[in-house]
Amino acid sequence: MPGFFISYRRDDSAGHAGRLHDRLIEHFGRENIFIDVDTIGLGVDFMEAIRDAIRDTNGLIAVIGREWVGATNDSGGRRLDDPQDFVRLEIATALELGVRVIPVLVQGAPQLRAGDLPDDLQHLASLNALEVSDTRFHTDVDRLIESLGDISLAQASQLAISTARNTPGEYGAEFSGVSMSFEVAETGETDDQYLVTLSFQPEGRGQGAPGREQFFIEKGGHVDRRHVISLPGRAGRQRNPLVLAVIALFITAGAVAGIVAVTGGGDDSPLPAASAPSLTPETPASRSPTAALAVPPVTTASPISETLNVVLEPSQIAMEAGSTIDLTAIISGDSGSRLIDPEIHWLALPAAGSISAEGVFTAGTKAGKFSGAIQLTVEQGASTGSATFDVTIEPGPLDRVEVLPAGVVLSRGESVQFSLVGSDSYGNRITGLEVSWEGGKGLSIDGTGLVTTGPLVPGQPLPGLVGWWPGDGNAEDVFAGQNGIASPGVVYSSGVFGQAFRFDGDDDFVVIEDFDASGLRGDMTVHLWAKRATLGGPAVMVVKGAGVVANIDVPTTFVLKFGSERSPGRDGNYLWGGFEHSNGSDVFLVGPEITDSLVHHYAYVRAGNSHKLYLDGVNVASDSFVGLPGSTSGLALVIGAGPTHGPNRQPFGGMIDEVQIFDRALTEAEIEEIFMAANPDGRYRVTVAAKYKGVERTASVEVVIQN
Repeated sequence: MPGFFISYRRDDSAGHAGRLHDRLIEHFGRENIFIDVDTIGLGVDFMEAIRDAIRDTNGLIAVIGREWVGATNDSGGRRLDDPQDFVRLEIATALELGVRVIPVLVQGAPQLRAGDLPDDLQHLASLNALEVSDTRFHTDVDRLIESLGDISLAQASQLAISTARNTPGEYGAEFSGVSMSFEVAETGETDDQYLVTLSFQPEGRGQGAPGREQFFIEKGGHVDRRHVISLPGRAGRQRNPLVLAVIALFITAGAVAGIVAVTGGGDDSPLPAASAPSLTPETPASRSPTAALAVPPVTTASPISETLNVVLEPSQIAMEAGSTIDLTAIISGDSGSRLIDPEIHWLALPAAGSISAEGVFTAGTKAGKFSGAIQLTVEQGASTGSATFDVTIEPGPLDRVEVLPAGVVLSRGESVQFSLVGSDSYGNRITGLEVSWEGGKGLSIDGTGLVTTGPLVPGQPLPGLVGWWPGDGNAEDVFAGQNGIASPGVVYSSGVFGQAFRFDGDDDFVVIEDFDASGLRGDMTVHLWAKRATLGGPAVMVVKGAGVVANIDVPTTFVLKFGSERSPGRDGNYLWGGFEHSNGSDVFLVGPEITDSLVHHYAYVRAGNSHKLYLDGVNVASDSFVGLPGSTSGLALVIGAGPTHGPNRQPFGGMIDEVQIFDRALTEAEIEEIFMAANPDGRYRVTVAAKYKGVERTASVEVVIQN
């Protein structure tokens, strides 16, 4: 039964699927990986085989390339829209049965969107996908293999047989090129490995003792090493039991006849000289009835023997991996008296370690409990004894720690449970670590490694603030009380700091009718955070006044918006900022083109007769000017759109957060400080310290927050 099912579309990712298949069978064994071209036999119903395989599998790996979503059939229809499409059926069956599905993105394929998928596949878009690039193929697949978890003992047994068949062991010249049949004879396991012992013999041989070979298999699915214990024995000829019985009867009869001849058979006649066995030449004087009776009869009696008792010191063998211990065997007879200088033979299972003829045991490198790891046989004269002893190998000193999962991308408000894996220098996992976790600014972390990404808290406002609209569930000015009114479509969701305004890009806006901008015709600053959901059109983030289109003669105190490279009023993604004089003449700065949908910090600063645009804390445009903005008394401050209804409204689609206005020009250092305080790149560091048997190690992992 396959352990994992690989689903792929031939025209989209056959090469990547085949390459992935080869890596997985190296790790899990050919019997544990199902792929259509390699596993389904000739004449077998393709659909029924797929359903059976998915039903019994441990997980389905969906290989998704660039053309996976949009692939079409011969008639031009999209394949995913066909309910009988094999790929759709494979994944839908797995989702329906509750089988684990792992999306694997290849060829730089984008993340799946639920709206692009049929109803029975839409859940696939919410599953965490793994990107496998051509340049990092082996590293990325290693991450996939690690995420698939340990193989079972049954899968390890299949892997041992598969390995033995595909890569014959060192069976010597006698069996070179001989096809063998294999069976699982014994199994066992430690914390990190399975021990599988196979019996094997040449195919077709029905007699003779089979050979034995041990496989030490990592629970991750890798064959660590193998060891041939014995080779198959020769099939000897069997003696006929009846013949053996006749021979035994003949020997017994001959012995009885000899005894009768020695004793005279109860007759007083003298013994014939040739009848008496003797070790020396006989003379008449030396022969007498007494001497004849002293001749020992023929016998097969053995010397008296007893079973020897074996005790080992120390009686409990527990030691660190790679360490050494001197063992002492105490041998006694049935009477309980200790024997002096018996012959002792030591033997250790290779998985547990090695032992010298003097009883010096060196533990292996793998931790675990090894039953019967040390075998001891003793002899003294005809007396023998034997015993086996268990060995517990503990991990060595703490060498390294690793935080899992290795890299996490979260949205604000989400959580992730980290775990810590400690190991010694041999790779043995260590439990019972003393652990302390520490999270970066903006993260909440408990003693178990549970990280929660709470909202950032803005710092104290800088001097000169005259208005602050954070969008925390309402349109209120939290600094000066100049509250706004949100149109019915405005919603509030997670932002950079707490919540933020969300605009649909159609008819959403926040208007502050009574905002006094009389003190802003000179030096001033306006800044905010924004994330665009709609690209391409002219879009106003914030404006005080009426001028949002070049060459329209209306006064404007300030405006931050997007437009074309040459005009703020045309379609485009270029950042614009500036004002208009009383006569309507334009004073605009044009910044860089913003073509992504990421969170950015935008600021417009006016100082004296110069003004500047800032993007993410960096000055991106500046110029000098003559004159001041026109008076905008009686005109509203608007967030998320222009001030006029109709075609010049230029609505903004996306998120706007923390709109702040100052009656002074903030310095470049202050703008940079505002930007850096929010950690806009969303990169945080989680650090953990672990201690084991007095040795301390540390590790860290990065958490990326997407706003």
